[in-house]
Amino acid sequence: MRYLFLCLALVFLSGFLMARIVVNELLYDPEGTDTGNEWIEIYNAGDQNINLDGWQIQKAGSAYETVFVFPSYVLRAGRFVLVGESNIVHAQFYANLAFQNGGSATDGVRIVSADETYTDTVLYDEPNTSNLIDDHGVAGVSFAPDVPSGFALARISDGWDTDDNNRDFIGEANPTPGYPNRLYCDYGISNVRAELDTGSLGVSITNYSSLTPNSSGLLEISIDTVLVETIDIAPIAGKDSLLLELSLSIPDNCNIRIKVTLANDPNPDNDIFNLQIGSTALPLVKLNEVMYDPLIGNPEWIELLVQGSQNKRNSYVIRDRAGNSFSFELANPHSSYVVLCSSLSGLILAHPECDSTVVIQTTSWAALNNDGDSIYLEDDSGVVIDSLIYVNGASPKGISLERNPVDSEFWRRCSDPLGSTIGRENSSVANPPSFHGRVYLEGSPFSPRQGEQLLIHYQSMTSETRASVSIFDLRGRKQVSLLHNELIEQSGTISWDGKSSTGTVCKRGLYILLWESQDSGGGRVWRREYSFVIKA
Repeated sequence: MRYLFLCLALVFLSGFLMARIVVNELLYDPEGTDTGNEWIEIYNAGDQNINLDGWQIQKAGSAYETVFVFPSYVLRAGRFVLVGESNIVHAQFYANLAFQNGGSATDGVRIVSADETYTDTVLYDEPNTSNLIDDHGVAGVSFAPDVPSGFALARISDGWDTDDNNRDFIGEANPTPGYPNRLYCDYGISNVRAELDTGSLGVSITNYSSLTPNSSGLLEISIDTVLVETIDIAPIAGKDSLLLELSLSIPDNCNIRIKVTLANDPNPDNDIFNLQIGSTALPLVKLNEVMYDPLIGNPEWIELLVQGSQNKRNSYVIRDRAGNSFSFELANPHSSYVVLCSSLSGLILAHPECDSTVVIQTTSWAALNNDGDSIYLEDDSGVVIDSLIYVNGASPKGISLERNPVDSEFWRRCSDPLGSTIGRENSSVANPPSFHGRVYLEGSPFSPRQGEQLLIHYQSMTSETRASVSIFDLRGRKQVSLLHNELIEQSGTISWDGKSSTGTVCKRGLYILLWESQDSGGGRVWRREYSFVIKA
């Protein structure tokens, strides 16, 4: 979106009003004949009703031209208006749209306010040979995909707008003109813990996407193929997790199958977890640390934590989300830590502190994606023993991702000065500084591109405090939610790597952190705003 006016730095936190009219979904290349079948859906994502009198819909191939001008029409907050061609029976307005179909260069569609001080622009396909401008008034460099015939371009969530077309839009095979867009949220089983003595089963379900679904999920637990438990899962906030503690009658020797289901989940690979219990189970081997984005020239590696003795050679498999895999064997390792890599010499050169005797050089490797991947540890029969799913930006370049030694259910970036704890105990978090008050920011100004972080220290909370923490830029646009009504400890530290909820590094400048906390039993909300700086 583009605004051609100035605003005071912190005005948005006082609740200023702004138009947030966006192109929400667009069908520019219908299946079969285009004429009569194209449409555009406009959405009011703001908090006030807007009269669209005089607003224009424009299209562009080589230059922008107006294809429709709204008459007086009040678009209420949170509502849609559909403009379509003659065959779109439930459109509110009709026009000859004739949008460009992409295919060789960037095309565009935008909505422009009556006074031309505001635009919302969708640029799709590339290259931008005609230098079509975006909402910043310059030639666009971020493009939505050119979708197949019959697909719509849809925002990943109604009103979702980061001014990055590549991240804001997806190809939608099942368009929803005039109705809410489908949400594609990735639920996955992130950790499982079974305690036979107490009959307790702990299951962590993580929402790996940045969005919160609008429907419930379903958890199913089977023991030796018999369904024993079904649980409805209320919507989990983006990047948040839900830990379930269940009481089950677990036989001494069985296979527990855990499955989570969510409508429109785009990644089924992390939906099922198999846990072998009893005398046929292999010794406890866990994923413990992963270097998925090493410094240039250094190899990737995976560290395992081996707990318990092994009486025979055991074969294992590491598999990634795409199905690439490699196998290896553990033959009574002398250390609790085993490191897997494809180049022993390269690893020791990169990590001279690592004991070479704990390293297993594999004959092949499943390359780990820097923008997010899944790692599965399986036995040679295909039963998943452990898994890790990480997202883009989970850890900076050259910094490993490791299990939290205090709470092994969770993973975090390594805080050791060397960037990893390869072949040894995982790092511990330094004690926070002494400070007055409830919240203290450490690290400003900081450079996300150099791996620096903002540390948010808090203290003096009650044992039942829930908190929400969000980052805004000076135009009032939320960059990321670090906490969303989550139960926190009485004191602790939250870190932020300077990346928005879409995984992009935020631009340099002044930002605002909004802290809101409240006792779980209710009462007054404690709310404070803190400013900090991101540097280049």
